[in-house]
Amino acid sequence: PKKWEDNRALTLSGEAFFEVEKGQRFEVETPYGTVSVLGTEFNVTARDSIFEVVCYEGLVEVNYKGQITKLPAGKSLTVNNDIIKETDVALRKPQWINQLSVFEDASLKTVIAELEKQYNIKVINETKENMRFTGAFENNNLDNALTAIAQTLGLSYEINGQIVTLVHGAP
Repeated sequence: PKKWEDNRALTLSGEAFFEVEKGQRFEVETPYGTVSVLGTEFNVTARDSIFEVVCYEGLVEVNYKGQITKLPAGKSLTVNNDIIKETDVALRKPQWINQLSVFEDASLKTVIAELEKQYNIKVINETKENMRFTGAFENNNLDNALTAIAQTLGLSYEINGQIVTLVHGAP
């Protein structure tokens, strides 16, 4: 369509991986900031107060509240409580494409939200602690996913239909 040729932009709430051919400017607008590219591969996450951009190929420009950051391949930019952090990325594609949810020092609340989204379940967290999780879980096997989280954090879980309860202590 003609409109797309004039204005190559879209609005994103959630997460998406983009492969953009070289050419005109392309923009991904999120509630947290705008990512602009000319031709590259990158992933944008903009949900649940998470704003993360990972550049896998080429160069992207991230505008967060007027602060412009040029992000080359192999780098990620994460915004947490208005603090911008750049880190190195060794992966060539986002892991969710491979049916994995990967976390680095994420709150248990964030991990639970992703688990609920991936498996369409409700998780009751009876741990009442502010635990941090570094690791991954599969997006196609609930029992394996729960085991990965529970073993890492020293928890146990119980599945009752579409409701999962997390509690302290190993089973």
